[in-house]
Amino acid sequence: MHILITGAAGFIGSTLAHKLLARGDTVTGVDNLNDYYSVELKKARLMRLEAQPGFTFRHLDIADRKAVAELFATGHYDAVMNLAAQAGVRHSLKDPHAYVDANIVGFVNLLEGARHGGVGHFVYASSSSVYGSNSRQPFSEHDGVAHPVSLYAASKRANELMAHSYAHLFRLPCTGLRFFTVYGPWGRPDMALFLFTKGILEGTPIKVFNHGRMVRDFTYIDDIVEGVVRVIDRPARPADGWSPAAPDPATSDAPFRLYNIGNNQPVELMHYIHVLEERLGRKARLEMLPMQPGDVPSTVANVDDLASDLGFKPATSVETGIDRFVEWYVGYYKGGHAAGGAGGRRVGRVPGRRCGLGNGGGEQAAVAAHEIALAAEQREGREQRPAAGIVAKVPIGSHDRKPLLQGLLMATGEEVTRPEGQPRAQVLRVRADSPLEIGKGRGAGGHAHELEPRHHRADLGVSQGACRQTF
Repeated sequence: MHILITGAAGFIGSTLAHKLLARGDTVTGVDNLNDYYSVELKKARLMRLEAQPGFTFRHLDIADRKAVAELFATGHYDAVMNLAAQAGVRHSLKDPHAYVDANIVGFVNLLEGARHGGVGHFVYASSSSVYGSNSRQPFSEHDGVAHPVSLYAASKRANELMAHSYAHLFRLPCTGLRFFTVYGPWGRPDMALFLFTKGILEGTPIKVFNHGRMVRDFTYIDDIVEGVVRVIDRPARPADGWSPAAPDPATSDAPFRLYNIGNNQPVELMHYIHVLEERLGRKARLEMLPMQPGDVPSTVANVDDLASDLGFKPATSVETGIDRFVEWYVGYYKGGHAAGGAGGRRVGRVPGRRCGLGNGGGEQAAVAAHEIALAAEQREGREQRPAAGIVAKVPIGSHDRKPLLQGLLMATGEEVTRPEGQPRAQVLRVRADSPLEIGKGRGAGGHAHELEPRHHRADLGVSQGACRQTF
């Protein structure tokens, strides 16, 4: 299938794209790369995708009506997954117009494109926030959601209503997915786990709202993506026996459906913090604060419909999910990337690294240096061996992002040959205890770039678990 993903440089969008590409789908990704959070992180996600066959990126804003119309006029998509939105409950109190532009104007532009473009299934991200002041838990798609407590939630509920109207008027199959507190590697820097990890490692206080009396249905990213893929493959259909005399909000006599995707395992916020402290080996400094406007004390998902219709129920524990996130976070930022906050303060640097892979290569090389896992990390006395058989893809300048060098040097120093069918590669031999110096070569079109070994220990901090997430 050819699938259009909006918000492709985002947390969920980029992870979903990897999953679809891995099974053989063609993916066109769209993103405006705005600065709501670190653009460097978004570009790092995007670069991993651009190194893969079958992926095409279009830099555009879904609020741009003309650009979206052209997008659909120049390509046919079997399905659309709309993940582009202005996110964040609290930010909607500061910049409400951004939510109208992206979440309302942008959404109708996509509906129009899908309608006229003959799209077979229009899937979109809603949110658990739509449940608002509803206190009956676990939250069910069949409950009413007429009382949102933030503009963000209201915009997501508006998406559901707009999608139903297009399903009813134009028979466009539409499915909305209410995500519950998504977390994991490559996540958003404005989310709690990211902020807590950063604060604990830096020794700064972390903000704990409602004095810690919060419950969330934390849902691991891989579970979210598995649910999304299953939904994409099952276009919405009219519900048998649906009655306008007793209308069910989650279904319709039109091809329309709503699903919760949550872990169905409510976790107290303080337990979440304690698990993170254990994984980091440090205690958090807590700044206890009252409830934030627009927030709710508890969210729990009923996923019975997801399980019965799609045969899937998220099951990753927060202990497992947080462990994977910490491995990624430590590896990513020890690799020299800017921190996720607006200031972009660096938290680490690979010794001896010089970045210069062709045009625009500095930023790309910084990502490439991390993605080549050369060293095992000693964490809390436990040895993590680099994963064997992984192929590192090093994207080059902005005018030619084809993979240039492929290869991974193991702790043994053995050469690793390129897989069958991969583009031309240069096999490298570098000791596992050597950092990298990137920069020799003839620019974006050449094949003379190389990674030179140096003779003092690298501090890349990339473990086997992080490798699995990176590649």
